[in-house]
Amino acid sequence: MTDGNDSRMPVIGLSCSLIGDRYSVPQGYINSVRASGGYPEILPLPQDKAEAEALLSGCGGLLLTGGVDVEPALYGSYRQFDTEEICAVRDRGEFALLDAAVKSKLPILGICRGIQIINVYFGGTLYQDIPSQIRSLPCGGNPHRQSLPFPEGGHFVTFEEEIWPIPDKKIRVNSYHHQAVRRVAPGFRVIARDDEDGLVEAIYAPENDRHGPVAAVQWHPELLQHIRPEHKAIFEYFIGLARRQR
Repeated sequence: MTDGNDSRMPVIGLSCSLIGDRYSVPQGYINSVRASGGYPEILPLPQDKAEAEALLSGCGGLLLTGGVDVEPALYGSYRQFDTEEICAVRDRGEFALLDAAVKSKLPILGICRGIQIINVYFGGTLYQDIPSQIRSLPCGGNPHRQSLPFPEGGHFVTFEEEIWPIPDKKIRVNSYHHQAVRRVAPGFRVIARDDEDGLVEAIYAPENDRHGPVAAVQWHPELLQHIRPEHKAIFEYFIGLARRQR
């Protein structure tokens, strides 16, 4: 285990998927943390808050990665439309990690499923299935579910507020999801939306007396950060916060 007291290279705890009897984290997340000056540490899904606090005790930040659908009961709904695979162990584990990160005021970054679980945890809701619930999609079907990775495909989002440095308010992003933020959690601001359908693409809550800074995006910057500076800036911002935390 890396020494979490090294303020120059903070340890970043990464949540993971549970696939059968194996934990899994795509290499892109690990590469992105390393490339921006952090030490990635894969966290097993904790069984309770005490275990989560122990896991995060040496970390300067928490990164919640992509994965399966969030259980609708967590935001006061029931399974309908095309809600797909659910992992109750992951939902509980990530809620515990969020409890621990909030208690320690760690900076938090969410990506894809990460934005969804963060929004639900803090009191927001989700669209369970974009094509089923949003009938006016400009392209038909689900333009947010594209093949990954792809450096020149994707769609555009426009930033309403700049949290990390970007060269332009409109940037090209990639995504592979069929769920999305619906009602934004209290205390969070929408900082980017899809150009075509207006869906929420990024949210942010500044540090306050309850929690540290929280930012989350719906797309996959970990697959583009090595070729596009506007995506690497997300990780550099996050690692910078984690460095100051430690």
